[in-house]
Order: sequence, then structure tokens, then C-alpha cells
Amino acid sequence: MTRRKRKQITILLHKIRELQFTFSQIMLNALILVHFCAHILYSILLSIKSEITKDFFYGIDVGDAWLKLIVVGTKGFLHYMIYPSITNVVTFLFSTLCLRCSYRINHLTKKIAACPPESFGLSKQLDVLRSKTKINEVLYRIEDVFSFPTFFIILANALLSSSVIGWFLLQNWASSHVSLKIKSTFQLISAFLSTTAIFWVAGGLAIEDRKFKEMFHRKIHLRMLYCGTTKEKDLGRNLSEEPSFALTGCNILPYRRSMILAVFGTLFTYTVLIMNS
Repeated sequence: MTRRKRKQITILLHKIRELQFTFSQIMLNALILVHFCAHILYSILLSIKSEITKDFFYGIDVGDAWLKLIVVGTKGFLHYMIYPSITNVVTFLFSTLCLRCSYRINHLTKKIAACPPESFGLSKQLDVLRSKTKINEVLYRIEDVFSFPTFFIILANALLSSSVIGWFLLQNWASSHVSLKIKSTFQLISAFLSTTAIFWVAGGLAIEDRKFKEMFHRKIHLRMLYCGTTKEKDLGRNLSEEPSFALTGCNILPYRRSMILAVFGTLFTYTVLIMNS
């Protein structure tokens, strides 16, 4: 299974290189830097809070302050690396690939819009559709590779958020340990941003796909009005009748932007109901 996934990822990365992408490399590097700084900040904040020292040393009072800082900082660093750092890296890769495909679909839509109806002949239409087919092949690869992991990332984020919200519905925030506040804050922010990124970026693909089909159909309609040609109407009709492509999590959860409020609203509602029952 691992070998198969590795092969799928290799093929996906090979195909994604064929799609030109002008998204700012500085922006991508900045996001990676912010994530790394958050990782370091989490470890430092845990290290300087003496109240959690005994928890990390299993109740043993260690006198050496530097030893405390090193052990607590290292444990905090490794803890953050396991979760949410690894899941955030997967989310970042998934979002980057989706953004690349979304940009290419948007580029094709603008290309159609800029083309006069008289010039949008059959050869031009087929050229656009060939480019769109290449993008669709990449999207199917993304679905195969990331459908399972992104679904369980969302599930893990939802369970973590529910447990943290439930904890602070039962406990007083002001009286809680600073270490618990640090962990909860970092984990909640990470879970929210990770889940939102998956739904928002993947949901943008469906929007761009719908815009592409509408523009293609509109251009063919204008060509029929101005040029009087009816031979190409079936091509536009067949394209517009196809359902818009939408990524899903394990074919269970559709990745659409409207799902962001639905997921977090349902999560909060059921957490409150369970805590009150």
C-alpha cells in the first residue's frame, strides 16, 4: 500500500510540473517560515513555564534549570512535530497542488473570455479542452492521493477541537495552567487553519470549474449569434451538463467552502449538547 501511494505521489508531482504556476514563491516560503517559527515558539513557551516541569519529569523535582529547559523544550518540539506539524505539512502540500490547478483553470477561463467569438472556432475549442483535460487528470491524481489523509486530518482536528472546547466548558480558563492554555491555543489555531485551508482551497476548484464551463458555453452561444454556426453547440452543451469537479474526503465529505461553517457549527453545537447532557 505504501509503495502504491509513493508511486501515485511521484506520478502526481511529475504531472503537476506540466502546469505552469506563477503564485508567489515568496508567499509560499513565508508560510513555511511562519509554521516553523510557530513550532519553535511553542517549544520555548513550554520551556519557560516552571509549573509544568514536574509533569515532564514524571513528578521528579530536577534541580538543574538548564536540564529542565532542554528536556521540556525537546519534548515540546517533538510533540508539536508529531501533531500538528506533520498534518500541517500534508495540508500545505494539498493546498499548494489545488491552488496550482485552480490557477490554471482560471487562466483558461480568462483565455476564453479574451478570445473574440469569431476566433473561437473548433480548433481553438479543442485546444482549450485538451488543456482542461490535463488539469482534470492532475485533479484525479490529487483525489487518489489526498482523499484519505485529508479526511482523517479533518477528523483529527474536529476531535481535538471538541475535546479542547469541552474541557474549557467544564473548567475555568483563568484557573487553568498556563501550559494548558499554550497547548490549547496553538492546537485550536492550527486545527482551525488547517481545516479551513482544506475546505477553502479545494472548494475553490469547484468554483473555478463552474466558471470555466459557464464561460465556454457563453462563448459558443455568442459565436452562434454572431457567426450563425450551430455545428459546435453540442460540444458546449455536453461540457455544461457535466457535474463540476469536487474533491472529497473518502467519498464521504465534499470539500466545498460552504462546509466550513457547517462543520464548525455542528462541532460546537454537539460539543455543548454532550457537555450539558
